Amino acid sequence: MREVTAHEVGDVGAPEAGAPEVSVVVPTHDRADLLPRLLRSILGQQGVDLELIVVDDGSSDDTPAVLAGCADPRLRVLRHPTARGVAAARNLGTEHARGRWVAWCDDDDVWAPDKLHLQLQALTASPGARWCNGGSAYVDADLRLTRVRRCPVPETVATDLLRVNAVTGGGSGVLADRELALSLGGFDTGLAMYADWDMWARLAHAAPLAVVDLPLVGYVEHASGMSQRGLHLALEELTALEASLARLARQSGTTPRLDRHALGRWMLRQQTWAGRRRDNLVLPWRLMRAGLMPPARALSYSAVTGTAPGAMRRRWASFWRVDDDYMSYAGQWLAVLSQPRVEEHRTTPAPA
Repeated sequence: MREVTAHEVGDVGAPEAGAPEVSVVVPTHDRADLLPRLLRSILGQQGVDLELIVVDDGSSDDTPAVLAGCADPRLRVLRHPTARGVAAARNLGTEHARGRWVAWCDDDDVWAPDKLHLQLQALTASPGARWCNGGSAYVDADLRLTRVRRCPVPETVATDLLRVNAVTGGGSGVLADRELALSLGGFDTGLAMYADWDMWARLAHAAPLAVVDLPLVGYVEHASGMSQRGLHLALEELTALEASLARLARQSGTTPRLDRHALGRWMLRQQTWAGRRRDNLVLPWRLMRAGLMPPARALSYSAVTGTAPGAMRRRWASFWRVDDDYMSYAGQWLAVLSQPRVEEHRTTPAPA
């Protein structure tokens, strides 16, 4: 592992000769307890030459010690002395990446061992494509599988992203051409909750998408996740997101507008799956005032999710298609990652 400070990053240019095929960028902040599992997941990727750049965004816990304990030479660490947010951390890592392709992963998520290999294959098989996404598996903090989500439709993803976040895996599911990502200005540092959605929408309007029809990301839903803690940001940033998507719609000559009701339902599901019962008594009314939920639905959701969230979770699960192949594939690799290992962050260096 080599540690690099933020000011060492020079001019952005093409990847250097002998560079790895893929650079993986992980922004992290005070998640020392989750880093060993994340390191094992990424550095255990099969069939791909990679480097891992972890951007420590002003952590005050044992994050530096955990990263220092990783002996794998493919790991490099960048640091922000004070937290600057997930978008700035992703941008710093992307600017410092040496690979042609860059993949981002949030510090609480995990990957299937063949994620990057399958995505590179999909890009090779899709002439003109410059970014790739797959399906995802929703899991709890212990990596127990709850449900799955299919990959987006390449032919309609650009239009779909103007209405809903059609890309799976949150900030952890995309592999993209590094130069393309940088040419688009990277992630918008004015956004936190919607930084990934905004970036995927711009990618979709700039280049075709390749897909892998398998659940490649373990998207972790837990009470301390950003999507739960930052719901107030989701409301505050809504105007900026709508403005960004509207600009893309005008540029592409399309008319779709953000589906505000679908976004409201997503916020409510995030809270419910995280078990935040008290918040769910209030959230539907906040969504109603923001125009994200009709009054009648706000009343019923507040009553049911606040008093019997388990019933609502079962009802939602019955609406979602359970794909047996997806569930089986995800279950196999999640079972391996969920097994505890002693000093699992001390990974084996890549073969020469």
